[in-house]
Amino acid sequence: MTDELLKLMQSLSEKFDKGFEQIDKRFDSVEKRLDNIEQRLEMMTEKESNTNEDVIVLLKKIDKQTTDITKDIEYLSGQVGKHDMILNRFKN
Repeated sequence: MTDELLKLMQSLSEKFDKGFEQIDKRFDSVEKRLDNIEQRLEMMTEKESNTNEDVIVLLKKIDKQTTDITKDIEYLSGQVGKHDMILNRFKN
């Protein structure tokens, strides 16, 4: 009887071991997937940061060009006359 109990306990122990091995494999799989997701998020964050910097540089360039154009318009309106410039705007 004790031999039967011992065999039964060994059988249960083996089943538990196999079950835990499967659980370990699943945890490893989940860990790999989480690492992959984390890497993708880091890449997205880097791209977003670079995109923001590009937009800021572009906006600064546009601002400078707008300022330069405004100065050019003021100079030309002084040469032609502000009233002539306003009348020309209404014609077009």
